This record gives sequence, C-alpha cells and structure tokens, in this order.
Amino acid sequence: IIATTIGTIMGGPLGIGTIVLAITIGPLIQGVCHIADLNLKAIKQLNIIEFYRLLRAEES
Repeated sequence: IIATTIGTIMGGPLGIGTIVLAITIGPLIQGVCHIADLNLKAIKQLNIIEFYRLLRAEES
C-alpha cells in the first residue's frame, strides 16, 4: 500500500508529486530567470554606453 501511494504521488502528469515539485522548483526557476533578465538588461545598457563611446571617439 505504501509503495503504491508513493508511486501515485510520484507518478502521473498531474500527480501530487508533480504539484509539489512545481511549487518547490517554480520560484527557483523564476528567480534564476529574473536574475538572467536583469543581467541581460545590464549587458544591453553597457553595450549602449560602449556604442556611444565608440561613436564619440569616431567623431573626435
């Protein structure tokens, strides 16, 4: 009975195990994505700054 219960919890696309995993891993994935997004924004801003510096260097 215990083995079947564990199997049911762990198995199935909408099993309790999947829901628990989603609840546990979801915020982690969101956090990682958020950090990556912030890094991308920072990199883009740096690239824009570098681009302007290069433009000014070409002009002078």
